[in-house]
Amino acid sequence: MASTVREEAGGSVIGFAIVFVSLVFRALLPAPSWVWLVVLAVGVLLAVKDGISGLDVITISLAGFMIVGPLISGAYTATTDAPDLEEPIPVPSGYGFELDPRSTNLEHLYGSGSMPLERAQLAAVEVVDHYVDALTPEWTVIDREERPDLSMVELRQGDSSRGISVFVGVVEPFGRPASLDLRIQALLCGEGLSGLGSGETSCMTAPIRELVRYPGGEPVVPSPQPSPGPLREPVPVPSGYGFSVDTGLTSEDMHAYSSAIMSVPEARRAQRLVLRYYRQALDDWIIVGKNKRNLLIKDPDSTDGLAIQADWSLWVGVVSAIVELEIRAISCSDDYSCNWNPV
Repeated sequence: MASTVREEAGGSVIGFAIVFVSLVFRALLPAPSWVWLVVLAVGVLLAVKDGISGLDVITISLAGFMIVGPLISGAYTATTDAPDLEEPIPVPSGYGFELDPRSTNLEHLYGSGSMPLERAQLAAVEVVDHYVDALTPEWTVIDREERPDLSMVELRQGDSSRGISVFVGVVEPFGRPASLDLRIQALLCGEGLSGLGSGETSCMTAPIRELVRYPGGEPVVPSPQPSPGPLREPVPVPSGYGFSVDTGLTSEDMHAYSSAIMSVPEARRAQRLVLRYYRQALDDWIIVGKNKRNLLIKDPDSTDGLAIQADWSLWVGVVSAIVELEIRAISCSDDYSCNWNPV
């Protein structure tokens, strides 16, 4: 009898250990979802094969959390739609901000008047402070960053999904006074976004629904870009890099994006990770060609293909850079040859 009890307890402990280790290492060791499901199934079967004890209940609960949690998070992200950007307060006065004609209903762009470089660096912090001081405590600061060449803050309105990012970059044209580049962007905020735990709040760039450009500060008829058209992106652009649509380059068969301003090492690393994201997210597509800046893939069930190009470029001077992402619709033949012109 004592031997039987020890065997039952041993199975429960081993099953719990398998499920617990899976919970800890799932985010650190990338693997297909079916692999983790098999591991969880083995752990649960070992735990309950000789009956259900108190430890087995914990094991089953952990396994259920690992299966149901990502599904709920994914459903939230997929079904939540972002409203058009409505600025909660006017841009601060005293800096000469004027609305840029490239602004859209998801991102408003402003350029300031000219000023000395030292004044522009201080002004970038002052502008972000203006939004934080005016909006809190009704709005919560989710993230904030300050560097000599930029200042940024992400804010969430109460417990709602509405958020905004305020980005102020210092522009220093060669041989001319500096100015400020102010970008206000619509965000989606909530728990469990961007792969974080269910108890952590984060914000992500609002998904593209339809773009409305505001030349001269006045709205126009909604533009059909970037959809409908030949190009329909199968997955969203990777989060965490501040990608926004470049409406001047985007067309119905090519979508162009620019990231937030970052350091050169960050941009070089982000360029590699962006291409890795698409290889992993579209692992069921056929890779026809690739190099350090390009990825050519084909839908296994059709002749449709994508040419994805990610590159980084200097922004201002030699210390700031951005990542430029282009996704182009192409056609491929059955022998996997595509009309691709790599950079």
